[in-house]
Amino acid sequence: QRAEASVRHLPPLELHVSFPPSYPSSAPPDFHLVSPWLSSEHLSRLCAGLDEQAEGMPGSPIVFVWAEYLRNDSAALLGLAVGAGGGAAG
Repeated sequence: QRAEASVRHLPPLELHVSFPPSYPSSAPPDFHLVSPWLSSEHLSRLCAGLDEQAEGMPGSPIVFVWAEYLRNDSAALLGLAVGAGGGAAG
């Protein structure tokens, strides 16, 4: 049996970034995701997605791309349906 709920806002997902001296020319930034409501499995999926983004854009500034990726694609990646109002339901 499947239950559905409508959610307007979720707690924040925090992206902590530190920049090595060789960023962005030869190394992406180091990052850490923090979320009180996501499981370690979900966080691992999101981290893998960020790693893929960085690998696809070597030598490019990536932090804005990461922020957009998390904002726009994280709900789908985590299996949450996004409604017309931009809220997640699941």
